[in-house]
Amino acid sequence: MDFDTLEAFIEVAERQSFSKSAKALHLTQPAISKRVAALESRLSTRLFDRVGRKVHLTEAGRLLLPTAVQIRFEVSRIEDVICNIGKTVNGKLTIGATEYIAAKQLCSVMKDYKELFDEVDLDLRVASSEETIANVATGAIEIALCPLHQSSLRTLSPKLRYTELFQSDLQVAVANTNSLALNPTTTLDTLIQTTAILPPKDKLARKAIDEILTAHEVEAKVSVEANDFSTMRSLASAGLGWTLLPESEIDDSLTRVTLNEVSFPHSVTLIRQRDMTLSRAADAFIGTLPINPSEKKTLESTSGHRRNEETSDSKITEES
Repeated sequence: MDFDTLEAFIEVAERQSFSKSAKALHLTQPAISKRVAALESRLSTRLFDRVGRKVHLTEAGRLLLPTAVQIRFEVSRIEDVICNIGKTVNGKLTIGATEYIAAKQLCSVMKDYKELFDEVDLDLRVASSEETIANVATGAIEIALCPLHQSSLRTLSPKLRYTELFQSDLQVAVANTNSLALNPTTTLDTLIQTTAILPPKDKLARKAIDEILTAHEVEAKVSVEANDFSTMRSLASAGLGWTLLPESEIDDSLTRVTLNEVSFPHSVTLIRQRDMTLSRAADAFIGTLPINPSEKKTLESTSGHRRNEETSDSKITEES
């Protein structure tokens, strides 16, 4: 089983097409088919079902794909490390982030990084926290930044290492026309009598919120589910219920409501694989982020490209 064979398998799995995969790898379609057939022969099982012009992974193919992606990443990383010993930081760096962090936080960070390391090819992949974390676990992306509630961190795979870059509390917010806005300090029991706008039940953020509410023996009356802070803010502004937002998302159309007996902790978190050596490009990127001093030693590599703490201005702030 060689690397080229695995590369062909991954491309066909991701593109669901032999012809598109051949074009991506600058090969002929028969060459791609031959490589996949050789892999299937080696494993004595079919990896794809051919249905019309598309191909679909079999059960065996679905089991192989995460490992194949991991192997591809490791080979690429090793090549990058060996080729760049004693040289400047370059190569490709794949970063994952949620839409909120990409829009609100990473623009300035990536601008500074490109100015420092202009030979690095940055690939930013924007997706939900769940998908982003899964991509780190499989090796599809090297490092990721996600906004996570405290309790969500306990659910992460032991294969992953996380570093909280910034901690804050989400704020309860309601439309200025909401009755709760007349007295912006209230109790949890009063709050839950009104409708809420929260993330969907299957999302990490919602599970964390529900866990906090359950600990206080209450349950939110959710009228609308929304996937991102911007949508939640807009729906709350329209008077559809209370919601939870970072401080920076509360505009003039909303009133912040204070709850004395409960808080909703939230952090911007750096996620990477626990046992994977970072590429030089990833190590340099982490050097531009505000890392907790207690975590700095475990995250640093020996490549020597971390910026000085004195010059690493924090780009991820309370907007997170």
